[in-house]
Amino acid sequence: MRVELRMGSDVILDIFKQSQNDGDAQWSTEAKAPDFSIVNEWRKRLWETITNAIETVAQEGKGVIKEWLDKIDNQILEVRKELGEQSEIVLSSITEQFLACRQTTWETMLELLPQELNVHEETVTLSEIGLECEIAVGSELMVVLPWILEVTAGGTLVVSAKYS
Repeated sequence: MRVELRMGSDVILDIFKQSQNDGDAQWSTEAKAPDFSIVNEWRKRLWETITNAIETVAQEGKGVIKEWLDKIDNQILEVRKELGEQSEIVLSSITEQFLACRQTTWETMLELLPQELNVHEETVTLSEIGLECEIAVGSELMVVLPWILEVTAGGTLVVSAKYS
């Protein structure tokens, strides 16, 4: 059985906003040194830009994706210019946080599948799942970001579900 799952953009935005809160809490305990305050500030600004992009794409659709990717790319260039080598701390933290959100998004989508189905008065149980998802592989933020914006704009995650 092939199923296309769509998740409301509000759910995706909630996942990213919750991650922002979690990330802020983690950084508030890890980055106390004075020289990390600017690093933390850039991390917050970049994550806020990403969540703003998700929110805008949810409201306005695919037509604004490129504009937001350009804004985020320019902000990454600013981070690199201002922080130099320390920019990698910001970018790796954001990428790590983003990948965790992507995983949560997948898991939340998969929770939409019923564990059991009634077919012709017989109950069958979910026994196997296959995912079809077009994403670029890599750890660079600008490689992985377009996927979530596409899904937010109404893209789908195609799932093959086997019940037996």
